[in-house]
Amino acid sequence: MTDLPDTSGSTAQSWLAKASDDLAIADLVLNSEIGVEWAACFHAQQAAEKAVKAMLVHLGIDFPKSHRLDLLAGLLPESHDAGFDIAALTDLAPWAVAGRYPEDIENPTEIEARRLVGLARAAVQHAHQQIAPN
Repeated sequence: MTDLPDTSGSTAQSWLAKASDDLAIADLVLNSEIGVEWAACFHAQQAAEKAVKAMLVHLGIDFPKSHRLDLLAGLLPESHDAGFDIAALTDLAPWAVAGRYPEDIENPTEIEARRLVGLARAAVQHAHQQIAPN
């Protein structure tokens, strides 16, 4: 990415828009009758990942191509990572890849899927608060 802060905020805002889109898809899946909670969990993880990456872009911190939320959040300065719940990010992490394949992880219950979407929502809200448009 870049090692300069996103002073205009436009790139960080683009990441946040994608995070919000993933959150909206997770909500649509949960509120439908189709019963594919794993898909809601996948999009919840994607939303949280994009929220963390938005913060990194906003701060001008280069990051690797990775789905590892702990690694990505660990790149944030202490003054900016406090709003991200690392335990929550850890709960979301398996859904980046393993959750998409039937043999890698057990399908979540609706209750678990709703919990994970809520964790992602908190991460996206934190990023929005930190990267508010001027």
